[in-house]
Amino acid sequence: MKKFLCVALFAAAVSMMLAGCSGSKDEGGGGGGGSESRVCTISSLSLEAKDNPEMGSSSYGYINDNLIYLTIPEKSPAIKYVLTFNNGTGSKLYADGQEIVSGQTAIELEKVKELKSVAPAGNSLTYDIIVKRGISSIDKIVYELMTTYKVPGVSVSVSKDEQLVYSAGYGYANRDTKERVTSKTLFRLASMSKSQTAIAIMTLIEQGKLRITDQVFGKGGVLEYLGTEGLIPGATSISIQQCLEHMSGFRYTNDDDPMFPGTSAYINKYDNKSVEERIKSIITTEKITGTNEYYYDNANFAILGLVIEKVSGMKYEDYMKKYVWGPAGVTDIHVGRTNKSDKYPNETIYYPQNSSSGYGNDFNVIYALGGLIASTDELMKLMATVDYGTKVPDILKPETLDLMYEPSKYYSRYAKGWRVGHPNFPQWASYHTGNLSGTATMWVRGANGVNCVIVCNSRSYFTANSFLSIKNVDIDDALFYALRDIHRYSW
Repeated sequence: MKKFLCVALFAAAVSMMLAGCSGSKDEGGGGGGGSESRVCTISSLSLEAKDNPEMGSSSYGYINDNLIYLTIPEKSPAIKYVLTFNNGTGSKLYADGQEIVSGQTAIELEKVKELKSVAPAGNSLTYDIIVKRGISSIDKIVYELMTTYKVPGVSVSVSKDEQLVYSAGYGYANRDTKERVTSKTLFRLASMSKSQTAIAIMTLIEQGKLRITDQVFGKGGVLEYLGTEGLIPGATSISIQQCLEHMSGFRYTNDDDPMFPGTSAYINKYDNKSVEERIKSIITTEKITGTNEYYYDNANFAILGLVIEKVSGMKYEDYMKKYVWGPAGVTDIHVGRTNKSDKYPNETIYYPQNSSSGYGNDFNVIYALGGLIASTDELMKLMATVDYGTKVPDILKPETLDLMYEPSKYYSRYAKGWRVGHPNFPQWASYHTGNLSGTATMWVRGANGVNCVIVCNSRSYFTANSFLSIKNVDIDDALFYALRDIHRYSW
């Protein structure tokens, strides 16, 4: 497990060349000249137990460019703490304007917002510092995720036997205003939304308004209103279950996704169309290659969103509030909004890392397949109502939960809106991930009563050389390994 951003070699090289501090916040032109060092990069920062005996153990800072993350043990009674740091020989460090000496000066660290490192030559570097209380061994997993994949903000919540045992926000919900993430901050869930759509379908089955074997399209189908003429071969055979299990069999030109914008000639024909128009076009112009093969298809859950609205006579979000979120005691899960200017007041900003936009998807189209937003605390509250637990009443009967979590006959690792049976994580009873530009998410229902969720407000598109000592890991796999280690903690 790494404890510091690996900048020491860079700092040493700069020192040898007597070069100036690097970075966009380099301040000052020097003044001293001659042989005076210009090195002032903070290469390490920590809270050592020998200098802070109330902590019980040391805690190490993670340096992410000009941002430092640091955790104080949540039960530490102290108000003032002594930092140990290395910022270059002869350089001075100021905490919100107060000079501090490594290993000596006690400061009210939780109030500090900024560290300024000044080299002997007079030039300087400024760092934001985010100090939080928490469990250091858990937080360092998140800090490594953030520093490795350049994620500005993360939220994590964990429940044990349906009781929240840990929740924390990390980094910034808004980098410009420096608004910090909390466990109440709303994040886009992306495809984690599918699990909630599946829960809603199960409530309709329990109400006797829907059967899992019901036909979806054509005469007598749930969505007969989309039309009965000119349907592609096989369309009238598609059932609710096949949509839930990604077994509908739809195939698209160039394997493009009709629910999301793109640049190819195929995908463009769906742009600026409603979800109903897109589904109608699929069932009249595309093809079905067979319904016994798993093929992850976002259109399946767009279809199920329309099913919920047709059968209930309610808008999707209204139905979720009345029959899913409300009975679970959840009040702060919503269908997200397309534009940044329309975001919820307590919602994070999304930061894409490639040429795409964090606000390029139409939430009027993707609401049932990837359009929900929620806080991690609310997600753990909802998970407690679909986990067979006894402390919090489930909103579905055990036999209905069995049906929802039953693996597909044709693909053992997907049930109905939930992934199951991961060979490398047998301690997970069910889970789902989420992927949108500017968004990376995952939640897990543990077989041992431990449930957990992690959400990020950015998504990288590179493979890291190492994460948690594992080689060649992209951010999707990183979420698996992060939740693996969080789940393994002795809760």
